[in-house]
Amino acid sequence: MPLRTLYSRLAQSFARMPMTMLITIAAITAASSSILSEMLQFDRERIAGGELWRVATAHISHWNLEHLQWDLLMFVVLGAICELRNPRHMRACVVLSAASVSALVYLAFPALTFYRGLSGIDTALFTWLACSLLSDARRTENKPLFRAIASLLTPLALKTAC
Repeated sequence: MPLRTLYSRLAQSFARMPMTMLITIAAITAASSSILSEMLQFDRERIAGGELWRVATAHISHWNLEHLQWDLLMFVVLGAICELRNPRHMRACVVLSAASVSALVYLAFPALTFYRGLSGIDTALFTWLACSLLSDARRTENKPLFRAIASLLTPLALKTAC
């Protein structure tokens, strides 16, 4: 593929899915340096010491390449679908889930000293998308789709509870 075509496709993606693209690039950039990943991770002691950016940046840092690959695969797919479906709601979901996950880790799990990854945001995007599709299926009275989507939420709820 010619470089010009690649740039054109990237520009189109940025225009249609800016939040998904920016977070993806940020996560890949953070993974390029273990020092950078460490500076961005949720670190309970440093957050208490005033390094509040870590509450937001923990989500773009990852423990290793495999962790990054799985989280990014889910984030890019879900982020793209959600952002194309409703950009405003997707962005709100990302911001609220990033803050909520970090707050939950900080307040409810005091033994958890460090946290990294997009999995909390991935889970929130999946839940938002499923609920949005459930609403559509209910409105159009599409019972098979409603049951299929609802059946995906049950294992997610069990996984989250565990």
